[in-house]
Amino acid sequence: MSAKLSTLLAIYHQQNIGAQSWIRLAQILTGAGIDWWQVEQAEKGIQGIFELPQITQQFSAQRRKALKQAFLRPDKAQIDADLQWMQQSDQNHIIPYYDPYYPALLKQCDAFPLLLYVTGNKTVLNEIQIAMVGSRQCSNLGRENATEFASCLAAQGMVITSGLAQGIDAWSHKAALSVQGKTIAVFGTGIDRVYPASHLDLAHQIIEKGAIISQFPLGSMPQRQNFPRRNATISGMSVGTLVVEAALKSGSLITARLAMEQGREVFAIPGSIHNPLAKGCHDLLRQGAKLVESAQDIAEEILPLSLAQASARQSFRIQEAATDNTAAANISVNETQQKILHALEYDALFLDQIMARSGLSAQQIQAELTQMQLQDLIAQNADGSIIKNTAKHNGESA
Repeated sequence: MSAKLSTLLAIYHQQNIGAQSWIRLAQILTGAGIDWWQVEQAEKGIQGIFELPQITQQFSAQRRKALKQAFLRPDKAQIDADLQWMQQSDQNHIIPYYDPYYPALLKQCDAFPLLLYVTGNKTVLNEIQIAMVGSRQCSNLGRENATEFASCLAAQGMVITSGLAQGIDAWSHKAALSVQGKTIAVFGTGIDRVYPASHLDLAHQIIEKGAIISQFPLGSMPQRQNFPRRNATISGMSVGTLVVEAALKSGSLITARLAMEQGREVFAIPGSIHNPLAKGCHDLLRQGAKLVESAQDIAEEILPLSLAQASARQSFRIQEAATDNTAAANISVNETQQKILHALEYDALFLDQIMARSGLSAQQIQAELTQMQLQDLIAQNADGSIIKNTAKHNGESA
């Protein structure tokens, strides 16, 4: 577990809130438009979060007070709704950033979602992705280019990642599917709300060959401030971003610029100087984007990029493992915690069962469970039972 997540969980722990509330924590931060890494900048716990300039300039005092109350009183019903959503289908997943299925490339970005809601094949999240974006009101040539590039790249095994919007996004998804390729749609809404609604059938087709994902809580409506954050996720998961067609004032340019800031390659297809939908691509080319005329131009660039990113991912995982091992080595287990771990053995138990096996009172056990979760010694299942993390209980007595 990284220092960033530990900081967030520690804030909850200081307020006597269960560690399982990480789901609600992510929902509150996301719903408030707060990037969770901003919490590290706060020096006074929860109060400090709402004193950050990014927050005070954006929210009224009344709104900040309501958000603070939401931190202190997690909505168990909302957490239960998320868990019920996961149980509705074996294709539904909530993937926090420390999960091995979380996109490794996205994790390397300065700011990344604390968790992702995923429906479909979660293994595609760590396959080689190329983001394809462009105008919603695309031209016939833009549609043809999106279809040609996406189908060729998908046929070569790359995952086409886009935002399910009208125009270039939709044509890119469809083209990947047409060659039995894989594609990922990243939502700017809750994963249970397909936007636009006319793409519901397309979303179902994407799930069969890839995945749909969202960083926003279930039920989130399409709000303007969500889409730049969605765009950062699209570019962050991908080794490169291709802008097929875009006007000068276009959300696609936001995605491209985010990709540049994330250190990813940006590709652009040139067009006629008289076509207003080509001006955004031309502007990107002036800023250093790579001009491409065929899918092969991208494939030749992506292969070395993919190898470099694979190496970076491996180094990143090694570094994280070293951090986790150091943290595990420093974990101390007190006498009460040892009794709880001994009672659990290799079973998932409820509180009354732990009491019966350990001889401890409910109050003694509950006083330790949150800290043990923070130390990753135990985990809580969806049904409320507790199970021991056998990889982390080196302090348990025999």
